[in-house]
Amino acid sequence: MKRILFMLLAVAVVAAAAHAAEGHDGHAAVHAAPTVTLEGEIVDITCYLRHESSGPKHIKCATFCADQAMPFGFLVAGTGRLYLLLPDGHADPTKDLRQHFGQKVQVTGVLTEGNDLTGLQIDTVKAL
Repeated sequence: MKRILFMLLAVAVVAAAAHAAEGHDGHAAVHAAPTVTLEGEIVDITCYLRHESSGPKHIKCATFCADQAMPFGFLVAGTGRLYLLLPDGHADPTKDLRQHFGQKVQVTGVLTEGNDLTGLQIDTVKAL
C-alpha cells in the first residue's frame, strides 16, 4: 500500500513539474532577455516591408492597419533593425502606443527571441 501511495505521489510531482515547464495555455515557456532601452519608431510591419512606409505621412495608414490587427514592430534608429511588437499577455500590442505612430520615440522593454524572430514587449514609451 505504501509503495502504491509513493508511486502516485511521484507521478503527481512529475506531472506538476511538466505542467509548470509548459508555460501558459499549452505554449512552451520562453526565457526573455534583460530590459533594453531603444530609440526609433513604431511601424506597421506590412507597409514598412512593402513600401518602407514610416514617419508622420504614414500615421493615418498605420492607424487603419492597427484597427485591422496587422502586425506592428519597432524600427531601431540608425541600425534598421526591426523587432516584432509583442503584447503583454494576449492584449493588442498597439493599445497604448497609437498616439506615438509616426514619431521618433524612446522605448524600454524586454526582448524575446525564438524561431528566428526577435520580439519586443514595450513597457514604457516617450516621444523624442
